[in-house]
Amino acid sequence: MTPVLSLPRLFLSVGAVQALPQALIELGVSRPLLVSDRNLAACGVLGHVEAVLKGKSGYAVFDAIPENPTSAGVLAALAAYRDNRCDGVVAIGGGSVIDSGKMLALLAVQGGVPEDYLGAADKVKAVAPLIVLPTTAGTGSEASPASSIHPTASERGLGVASLLLVPKVAICDPELTYTLPRRLTAATGMDALSHCIEALFAAPENPIAEAMAYDGIRRVSGYLRRAVENGRDPEARLQIMAAAFMGGVAIHKGLGPAHAIAIACGDQDVNHGILSNIGVVASLDFVATHAPERARRMAIAMGLADGVSLKAGVIALSQDIGLPLTLSAAGYTVRDMKEVAQAALDTHFNRTAARKPTLDDYRAMIGSVT
Repeated sequence: MTPVLSLPRLFLSVGAVQALPQALIELGVSRPLLVSDRNLAACGVLGHVEAVLKGKSGYAVFDAIPENPTSAGVLAALAAYRDNRCDGVVAIGGGSVIDSGKMLALLAVQGGVPEDYLGAADKVKAVAPLIVLPTTAGTGSEASPASSIHPTASERGLGVASLLLVPKVAICDPELTYTLPRRLTAATGMDALSHCIEALFAAPENPIAEAMAYDGIRRVSGYLRRAVENGRDPEARLQIMAAAFMGGVAIHKGLGPAHAIAIACGDQDVNHGILSNIGVVASLDFVATHAPERARRMAIAMGLADGVSLKAGVIALSQDIGLPLTLSAAGYTVRDMKEVAQAALDTHFNRTAARKPTLDDYRAMIGSVT
C-alpha cells in the first residue's frame, strides 16, 4: 500500500538556517555538495549558508544551476559531486535548484542521466541524503515528491514523482527570501496558491493534503500583498513560506488542467509561477462547475465577500500584485494552438483531474487567456 503523504522534517522560522549543521550530522553526511545558482551566489544568500557551515562541516559548492532546470545542469552538478567525493546534497534556491537537487540525489546513487527517470517513477529506488533550503516561497518542491527537468533549455519540462524524492529535511528560513525581487515574490506566491487550488479540485481523496491546501489559500490571500509590498516583512515572508510548504503537501493529492497548461507553455522563457496562475484563471470555470461547493469553500478561505467567485478573487489578487493575466501579456506567444493544447492534454496532470478536459476544452481554455 502506498502512503498518502511522506513529509520532510521541517524547520520553519527566522534563523532556521542554523539547523543545517546538526541536520547534516543526523543524516550522516560529512561532505555535502551545496547546489545553487549564480544569482544567489552574487547576492550573498549562498555565502550566508556557507557561513553557517564554516568550521562545522566540509563541503563543496556548485552554483551553476540554470533558471529553468535542465538535464545538462544536473549532469554538471553530478560531475562536481563525484569530483569532490560528496556524500549528500544541500539544495539552496528556488524550484529549479531544488528540482535539480532531487534529480542529482537520485543520479548520485543510481547513475544514468535524468531522461532515464523522467516519466518512469518505478525506476526510482534510492537517493542520496537531501536537505533543501528554499529561497523562494511558491513551488513547494521542498515538500513535494516531484522533480521537473527540461531535457534541453528549449524543450518542455518532464517530470518524475516518487516519495523517495521528498527531501529528508526542509529548512525554511524567511531571511533567505529577503532579496527576492518583487515580481518573483508575486509569481512564486501565486504558484503556491495554484497548487492549493488545483489540489482541492483533484480527484484522489487525501484529507490531510486538503486541510493543508485550504490553510495555504488563507495564508497566501492574507499575506502575499504584504510580502510583495515589503520584502523584508518577516511575518509576511514566514506566512508565505508556510503556504508554499502546504502547497507542496497538497501536490501529493494531484493537480490538473492549470498545471497542464503551464507545462504546455513551458517551451518559452516565461516564469512558471506566472504561467500556473494564468492556467488557474483559464481553467477555473471548467473545473469549478464540477465541484461548486469546493469552489465556494475556497472563496471563503480567500476571505472573499459573499457572492464573489473564486476566479474573481484570484484575478483581483493578481492585479493587486502586478501579475499579467494573459499569455501575451506574460510574453508567451501561442504559435500553434492545436499543438499547445495537445501538449497540455498529453501531460500526466490529467490523470488526477476530477473533470478531464478534451483537446477542444484545452483549446478553449488556452484561447480564453491568449
